[in-house]
Amino acid sequence: MPQSLRNVSIQKLKHLPKLIGRMQLADLMDLKEVEFKELIKHIEQSPLFKKLTYPVSFKDKKEKVISFVKFPKTKIIRAYELKEEILADKSEVSIESLLEGREDIIKVIKQLGIAKFREYFLDCRDNLSLEEIAEECSMKIEKVTEIIDLVNDISIQSSFTIPAITDPSTRVFYARVASIEKERDGFSIGYFDFCYVKGKYSIDYEKLTQLKKKGKFNSRQIKELDNLTKTLELINSRRNTLYQILQGIIKKQNKFLLSGNKKDRKVFTQKEIAQIIEKDSSLISRAIKLKSVQVPWGKEIAIKDFFPDRKTIIKEFLQEILAEKKDKLTDRQLTDIIKKQFRINLSRRSVNDYRREINSN
Repeated sequence: MPQSLRNVSIQKLKHLPKLIGRMQLADLMDLKEVEFKELIKHIEQSPLFKKLTYPVSFKDKKEKVISFVKFPKTKIIRAYELKEEILADKSEVSIESLLEGREDIIKVIKQLGIAKFREYFLDCRDNLSLEEIAEECSMKIEKVTEIIDLVNDISIQSSFTIPAITDPSTRVFYARVASIEKERDGFSIGYFDFCYVKGKYSIDYEKLTQLKKKGKFNSRQIKELDNLTKTLELINSRRNTLYQILQGIIKKQNKFLLSGNKKDRKVFTQKEIAQIIEKDSSLISRAIKLKSVQVPWGKEIAIKDFFPDRKTIIKEFLQEILAEKKDKLTDRQLTDIIKKQFRINLSRRSVNDYRREINSN
């Protein structure tokens, strides 16, 4: 991301806490990825969230109200490499600043090992308290908290450092949010960012009500609870909507994902996916705006490109035919080729209209 755009985003992040309490789903859907992750960080580092999510001791575990529920067939595909050499790499100024002064915690992570680091801090073994994680990892609770904070910070920084595709005509940047991975039994979704792989928040409202009655919260926390739970539900909606859209793409565009051939793309409109996942069409548009995914053959594709309408697909077919055929083809010949190769019936007039549109671009 260019430094100028990064500075604009950082300025906007300063106002995110003010959104909490008056935020609506459409507003949250419109947040850029870095803003969305900063909002999550702000919430998850709050004392009230930690009180409800990460009980400090075994005896407080029964007071756990918030837990994480991972979406099926999802994983994190970017294991963060916290190497000492990064500190000397001046090309990564942003990462260097994140790790500055954290040399001790990096050593703790290295001693822990990648397997346990992934298990306890990336794959979210949710039913554990901070004390239990500390005991199983043989470290102090303070170090567990430091690692969690570091992972969240790096997740946010990745919005600035992960390469993004751009639209060459507008120089618009797309945030890469996931990778569609080919597995033996189909496809899985690999997330690049920790904030997605955790899944959604599960809130035990019955237990929350019981804790209120027992006087477990002070007057300030009581006021914060409604805003907190409302914002968590909105975050859930954004995460869930993106997950459902990606699952819809996997099901509808399965053949294209297997072959990588554009001819295998099917007509799939945003209105259609909205009906499938029972969401408003405007939310679909917001959910996929300026976002991309990595496909099985390594290319990065804007999510919106998985939703071609009939006209878009026909024009792509025509462009391919015209590029392959050196001899000038008549509209009738093009009509016959499209019918034979792609099983699409078109009138000569329609072919002529599409042809003129292609030539005018």
